[in-house]
Amino acid sequence: MSTIHKFNSYCARLEELYNLMYTVPLLTPLPTKLAELCNDQVLLEDVWITRSQGEIPLWLRDCDVRSGI
Repeated sequence: MSTIHKFNSYCARLEELYNLMYTVPLLTPLPTKLAELCNDQVLLEDVWITRSQGEIPLWLRDCDVRSGI
């Protein structure tokens, strides 16, 4: 649990430092309840593993599109 809280504090700090000109999506804090954590789709995304070339896909930069998917 302490690791999740530490990660969430990093997310909050990154949000403070974030500039709209950056071309990467912000990390989102993880849920602290086990049932919610097990079903969190953010954990299944591999956007931090491979760097994209060219324009960022709409599903990656727009949370409304991700929600629609």
